[in-house]
Amino acid sequence: MVPERLSVPNTRVTAVLTDEPTVGSAFVPYHPVTRKHELVAVEKSTVAYLNSTAGITAMLGVTSNKKIVYPNWSISDWYQLPCPDWDKLTAQQVRALAAAYEELCNRELQELRYMLTCDIRKQLDEAVAQALGVPWEAMEKTRIALASEPAITGKTFTGDALAGGLR
Repeated sequence: MVPERLSVPNTRVTAVLTDEPTVGSAFVPYHPVTRKHELVAVEKSTVAYLNSTAGITAMLGVTSNKKIVYPNWSISDWYQLPCPDWDKLTAQQVRALAAAYEELCNRELQELRYMLTCDIRKQLDEAVAQALGVPWEAMEKTRIALASEPAITGKTFTGDALAGGLR
């Protein structure tokens, strides 16, 4: 499930997986498409991806409103979401992302305003980077830049994270 809207700085998760049929207004169903892999593995991989820096960047890029700290998404926005083409990935790549989900799903993510220091999100980023063949340095630089964005911090841009990097 993905959010219909969220308060970015206070958000901990940007996608969740549930075995139970669920109805609500905060999160709505999202159905990844695959013809090649087991659907449960792709669902777990999707949740891992969407909670990583790459997924958060993709989600914020398709929001249709202009209030970036409180974005909302329409159904057509979700159809535009840049997400891995699961059928182009190998079984090993999908299993690696699903394994990252399984390893980390019961651990508490920090709010996005603290994404730079959240060890669990860093582990997700490492798993996504490795599984998708993204250089770790590129993922890390993106996380540092994203962590400085007013949409994430809820504050005026200062460049602190950019200037300090990861310490």
